[in-house]
Amino acid sequence: IEDYDEAIRRDHQSADDNVARGLAYRNRGQPERAIQDYDEAIRLDPQYALVYSNRGSAYHHLGQYERAIQDYDEAIRLDPRDALAYCNRGNAYDDLGKYDLAIHDHDEAIRLAPRLAMAYYNRGASDRKLGQHDRALEDYDEAIRIDPGFAIAYGQRGVVYLLLRRYDRGIQEFDEAIRVDPENAYFHHLRGLTNEVAGRASAASRDFQKAIELG
Repeated sequence: IEDYDEAIRRDHQSADDNVARGLAYRNRGQPERAIQDYDEAIRLDPQYALVYSNRGSAYHHLGQYERAIQDYDEAIRLDPRDALAYCNRGNAYDDLGKYDLAIHDHDEAIRLAPRLAMAYYNRGASDRKLGQHDRALEDYDEAIRIDPGFAIAYGQRGVVYLLLRRYDRGIQEFDEAIRVDPENAYFHHLRGLTNEVAGRASAASRDFQKAIELG
């Protein structure tokens, strides 16, 4: 961040330096400070589509979903082919419980970027919340086909199988998620829940203990 501070002192008119420092603050977990830099970048270059998308992500992180959507709207207006902006807006709609709008945005993201695994994953999440389990599985399948190391996609596919009471298949998915990301307590906990409802008390106890150890 200090390097960006110096660059901004040397050139007060560089939107790029403000964007870069904003990203650095965002990665540090300081979204409010990031927003200040994005505000300045927009003042310097009001047509800079990426800045609106980045600021939207910061507002999203703060739970200000409506404000985030306003920024994603502007990013898309300036760059209608920005698949990530559609993907991010879809996530904001999902967080507001507007699942149909979320799916519409993820559809558009996929149309623009058919290899964007995250868009399939996100659409699958909205499908699942609407109770459309078969569609959710299809989307998780495609996300994993594109990115075989997509641990959370295995995890969420396991959740769908858990909801469908297909416990053995759910456990297989959690096994794979744990293989990819063995230090993820959430996956061990989910496998424990599945083992518990499947009547496998000893296996469930081991999973819950491991989840506690991982924190």
